[in-house]
Amino acid sequence: VAINDRAAATMVKFHLRRSKCDQFGTGADVLLRRSGCQLCPVAAILAYIKARADTQGAFFVDNNKVPITKSKFVAKVRDALKAAGYPEDQFAGHSIHIGAATTAALAGIEDSTVQTLGRWHSAAFLRYICTPHDHLAAITASLARSNPQ
Repeated sequence: VAINDRAAATMVKFHLRRSKCDQFGTGADVLLRRSGCQLCPVAAILAYIKARADTQGAFFVDNNKVPITKSKFVAKVRDALKAAGYPEDQFAGHSIHIGAATTAALAGIEDSTVQTLGRWHSAAFLRYICTPHDHLAAITASLARSNPQ
């Protein structure tokens, strides 16, 4: 983890040593910038670093300093969803990728940028973008209004 300025951090960079999308094992950098919103990723990382204190070893660890596995991460997210009143059985490991791709697409971010953000090397990312039903309904209403007969 690299932080551009610990006193007034605006950006955090993670280097992933490996991931599912990393076919050649070269790793990938993930950049997070301060958003200023309630769910600011930089603020969350800084708070985690402060609470964690020990900076040796894996970055994400449990209370016993054991690295968090993907299955542990998914279980913790499901627990948090359940506690917040959401149906945790609808969350899977791919849900974060799906949510990020969908949010980016709905924000008008270009497909090539969505592909880069998700570290996809093919057009497979297009299958991850889910268009909300209300958005589809609004499009059909708009099309109907544009063709009065």
